[in-house]
Amino acid sequence: WGAYQCYGDPAFRLHGDGSPETKKEKRAYFTPRELIADLENHAQWIRMQMHAEDPDGSSLAAMGEQIGKFIKRIPESHREKWPKRADVAAALGFAWGETGAYRKAADWLEKAISADRGDCPMRAVEQAANFKVRAAAAAWQDLRRLKAGEERDDKRRKLLEEVRRALDTLERLVQTGESIERLNLLGGAFKRQVYILETREDRQKALESMMNTYRGAYDLDAKGSTTPDPYAFTNYALARVLLERIRKSRAATWKQALVTECRQTIDIARKRYEEKPDFWGAVAEADCLLVLLLANPNAAAQKMEEDAKAIVEKYRDAGLRGTSPRQMASIGEHLDFILEVYEAPNARIEEALTIIRNAI
Repeated sequence: WGAYQCYGDPAFRLHGDGSPETKKEKRAYFTPRELIADLENHAQWIRMQMHAEDPDGSSLAAMGEQIGKFIKRIPESHREKWPKRADVAAALGFAWGETGAYRKAADWLEKAISADRGDCPMRAVEQAANFKVRAAAAAWQDLRRLKAGEERDDKRRKLLEEVRRALDTLERLVQTGESIERLNLLGGAFKRQVYILETREDRQKALESMMNTYRGAYDLDAKGSTTPDPYAFTNYALARVLLERIRKSRAATWKQALVTECRQTIDIARKRYEEKPDFWGAVAEADCLLVLLLANPNAAAQKMEEDAKAIVEKYRDAGLRGTSPRQMASIGEHLDFILEVYEAPNARIEEALTIIRNAI
């Protein structure tokens, strides 16, 4: 615990034996490796704070200020050289990413990718694209409050172009080497693209890509495990049900298969959570039940209300299992995405979704 404390408090430094030492002023770094180590420790500390406390805006700003203090400890004679190194720029990008400053994080990772000196981890390429998409989605969330018009449309087009370039990068990475992580990042990028897109035709195409990519991630995971991570499946299932609503599909075969897989995934999620509790394992059951609700929009009003309340209880139960407020906020973002994209066929399903969203 003492080691974790020192990461978050600039007044602490570890001796070689691991004990903290208090200093009023920090000495300049001797090597870039020292700076990188402090940035990596700081990023880890931020992740811990996010899980424990869900920092507010001022706290996040303070976390960013600490990154600036690390930079100031670069010897003046190296102040311009070190940040141009790939390994230093990457460490800065990852640290900024943990604070939620996605655009700044992506800029630093781009510097790492194009740097002539130092080793650039492949993860920098993956996360640069991921952060760009996240930044675009966050920007669109703010732009949606603007009055519809030429200005908003122009900004939307620019955001969609940023997302397209990031998607191109992630797709190339998948082509060079398919992995569960890369497929999940690509699926998440398509999901945020759907959110920003406007027309049904464009959304349908992006939903198809989201569905196929998350399905690929889940199937790849299932090849090596009898209890694959439910995260990819729940996003695949959501994309499938949203897509079928746009298509106005009348066939029942897809729904029957989806119901079966959702039930199986709920069992898997419970087993995984018992073995190793984590956030996505805790919310997977609620996500699957929500998909089942969306897939059966013509259920009786009482049944739909009961199902909505059951879903709320499952999400809240996830919150009681040590989930941070920030993670709970991600559930709200997930629900906002559904409310934006799902084409509700009647008032009953709209009311059920509203009950769920207002309770989170």
